[in-house]
Amino acid sequence: MVAYHTIKIKALRAEGLVKPDSWFFKSVDPYLELWFDGESYATNVVEDSASPVFDHTFEMKSHEGSNKSECKEIIFRVLDKYAINCFTEPLGEARGSPASL
Repeated sequence: MVAYHTIKIKALRAEGLVKPDSWFFKSVDPYLELWFDGESYATNVVEDSASPVFDHTFEMKSHEGSNKSECKEIIFRVLDKYAINCFTEPLGEARGSPASL
């Protein structure tokens, strides 16, 4: 039987987001994307806010004893709704291990 751990992360807010001058749209419509164990999760978009309040709880499951390298890191990215494609630079990014949170 495989044992699972539930990991809960509360996303509160971001502050002082600025788009690069090269982007066509100047308003910021951010959302937070979280990657863990090969899965992605996202908040709703907060329209026209450089300091969005997400107030969202992510709940993820990870199985005990997993050796996958992607299980050892959680990636947070603040992206814009109007980003051209998945290769567009995020407005902000942070990484950490579940143990460090």
